[in-house]
Amino acid sequence: MKKNAIIYGATQSPVQKNAISVLSRSLMDYADQYPVCFPLDENEDYADFRCFYIGTKKDNPYIAKNSKVQLSRPEEYAICVENDTVIIEGFDDAGVLYGCVDFYTKYIIPTEYDDPEKNRGAGHYWRNILEQPLTDFACTSAPSVQNRGIWTWGHVIYDYRSFIDNLVKLKMNTLIIWNDFVPMNAQEMIAYAHENAVKVIWGFAWGWDNGCQNLSLRTLNDQTANIFAKFQKEFAGLAVDGIYF
Repeated sequence: MKKNAIIYGATQSPVQKNAISVLSRSLMDYADQYPVCFPLDENEDYADFRCFYIGTKKDNPYIAKNSKVQLSRPEEYAICVENDTVIIEGFDDAGVLYGCVDFYTKYIIPTEYDDPEKNRGAGHYWRNILEQPLTDFACTSAPSVQNRGIWTWGHVIYDYRSFIDNLVKLKMNTLIIWNDFVPMNAQEMIAYAHENAVKVIWGFAWGWDNGCQNLSLRTLNDQTANIFAKFQKEFAGLAVDGIYF
């Protein structure tokens, strides 16, 4: 079995680092060791490897020279498998990440299954796709909905990393979290979300929690000032992508 190599561009972003992790985990299920990872060196001979080139045209010269598609939309990606070489190209970093996610769902899973009639009674219906040259394949995909996500109470997210990892698998890019107060690890969680191309929008209590019901205009203005003060104190310093009212 050829050793697998993931070859990325020179300007590797945090999102593309996670794309490498996603692809590595997918390949590890079918290989006896993790793939090696290299920054592209155009003078290097990669003949001993099955190469997975990932990135964008801007950051990976191999993709710029060998891509057969023209991507034009945010988060769009293309997967090309040809001559036992794989190109996973994104229009942007998020596109690279989603391309690596869908290499597993759209290529590995469908390809691993043999003809059921051929194997009927044999006791198995799958094969290790990395034990032989990869079957040629090509696809492009782009989201038809710009913001895709979920609304949740923050206090029920017991493991925010796994939660965000699952959002990535579903290609969701928005997380709205409602909390009565800002969690102590809010900045850490936002950073991890951004590394996975997920926007974080905080729910902000402005009605019942701030006593705005049935108040006079003057009192309501005072309460509004308190709301803005709370925003400045608790939310403004976070690298937050929005506030949900």
